[in-house]
Amino acid sequence: MTAAPEREIGHELTGALHDSTGSYELVIAAIAAAGFGFLIDRAFGILPVFTLVFAIAGFVGAGYSLWLKYRDQMAVVTADRSARVAGRSTEETP
Repeated sequence: MTAAPEREIGHELTGALHDSTGSYELVIAAIAAAGFGFLIDRAFGILPVFTLVFAIAGFVGAGYSLWLKYRDQMAVVTADRSARVAGRSTEETP
């Protein structure tokens, strides 16, 4: 009987970690892109042009990626809710 609560807690923690990856994605994408831009800037000697451009592009790209994931999740939730509502309305009618 004690295995069920532990499994639920583990599932909740996994879900919470999965949901929080967006913040990491925003930060890591911007830092990685800025690092790449820094290397290009250093090679050409025009610091910090590419660093800023790539950092902004990384942040915008990560934000767009998160928006796409959110949109897909909301489509699944909406479809699930619609299916449940349609299922209940057909069950209630004689």
